[in-house]
Amino acid sequence: MEVDVSKGIEVGSFHYEVLQDSETEKDLEADSSFGKCDNQHRRIKITMNYAGEQFSNTFVHECVEAVNSNYCNNLLKHSEITNLSNGLTQLLKSLGIQFVYACKIGGSGEK
Repeated sequence: MEVDVSKGIEVGSFHYEVLQDSETEKDLEADSSFGKCDNQHRRIKITMNYAGEQFSNTFVHECVEAVNSNYCNNLLKHSEITNLSNGLTQLLKSLGIQFVYACKIGGSGEK
């Protein structure tokens, strides 16, 4: 089952936008990263080059980053976040759940 996250997600009482667009791409390239959780502005950013399993895995990783910030006082190390998100991704995959960004917007606003 594909779950579209293009409208954002809720982490506790906070709404996080999920972004995958050209402005996001520039921001990620500047940081040499493929995904980023901006807890200050409540945004999850994922490269436009990722789809399918890569998108889903990166999305779960950035969600764990949001949980770490909101519920764990940022006490988890990045390696722990990575291990936890990889395990959760495999669990979700075994249940047939994959996250997607279904709202691909081109220059003129088409889907």
